[in-house]
Amino acid sequence: MELPANHFVEVIEALSDSELRVKLTDVQTDIETNRSYWALIDMNMKTITKTNDAAAEEMPTEYWEAESPTGKWTAAWGTNTPGIWGISTDTGDKTQWTDSDGDRNPLWLSDGSGFYYLHSTGVNLGDGAGFEATLAHYDLAARKSTILTYEKGFWGGLNWLIPDVSIVASNGFDDVIGLKMINLLDGTEKQIIETSHLDYVDDLIDEKTGRLLISDHGKFTWYDGKGDIVNQMDWPVDLDEFTRKNPNYSEDGNPYEHPFYEKGVKGGRVGPHGLKSSPDGNYLSYLLGAIGESIDDKVPGVKMVVSKIDGTDPALVLDDYVRMDRDYVWSPSSKRIFIVFSTDAARERAYVGEIPIE
Repeated sequence: MELPANHFVEVIEALSDSELRVKLTDVQTDIETNRSYWALIDMNMKTITKTNDAAAEEMPTEYWEAESPTGKWTAAWGTNTPGIWGISTDTGDKTQWTDSDGDRNPLWLSDGSGFYYLHSTGVNLGDGAGFEATLAHYDLAARKSTILTYEKGFWGGLNWLIPDVSIVASNGFDDVIGLKMINLLDGTEKQIIETSHLDYVDDLIDEKTGRLLISDHGKFTWYDGKGDIVNQMDWPVDLDEFTRKNPNYSEDGNPYEHPFYEKGVKGGRVGPHGLKSSPDGNYLSYLLGAIGESIDDKVPGVKMVVSKIDGTDPALVLDDYVRMDRDYVWSPSSKRIFIVFSTDAARERAYVGEIPIE
């Protein structure tokens, strides 16, 4: 389905197997006016209807919030106010919970009794890395923080892998991607990946299985909540002419000099990216082909691959290679994937397409 001329999609949300909610931006509208608006797309009726949805008021870039699972509290923090603050949903009253300048990223426990967060030690790491941090726990009833005995250093952020049990923490800085696993039950931390192969690395937290998937150059690797490898397999090959393996590829080689795919030799970057799991937990999807866009590309964009959730039985589900970014979305039923794309023949136009999943 063709979008209006000179429009691109900022946000795409699947409401059903046929209806989408999208945020569109008109690039020809004066930048001082409201260039963006919400619309509903009906894929069956082929209609686009502008809605009256108010554009969400954007939070200041230096301020963040995280609502508790019970809905009783919101944890708020920012670069201009020391510590993490609690905001009561009922009264709007604010209470300071932690007081270190640089405390951030609260992960609520599932019962709302407290949260884990990054505690700032006050030591400036320099080189733009900000404050040294470590993991801490805040008990809401006791109004007490406990600094835990994990590594101190650069921590970029936290995400639950298994709620209340294990945390995936980013600790890569500058030109390094780093992820480590924190297991709260046994108090361990394990470095999962630390690499400068920025273009060839992607990750996915799969909530249904409680596993972390890392796509690094040439390999898919699944980790459990303790950071142990539970499965590993090569990237798919011979799905079509663009996915032939480079005969000179070496696992220990430089991916930019000896890439995994033959079409990446002296060309653009080629590989899987944009990992997503289906809502029902049965499928893994990703884009396969050109990563980004380069004048050296030998692959004309990307196709999409859908496999079983463990990566087996990969299959291409697009007839043609198209130009698209990572922002595609599964339908709630897991029976459709909706994509926003353009073609080499009409790069100035954007289209919304659907891929049925049998």
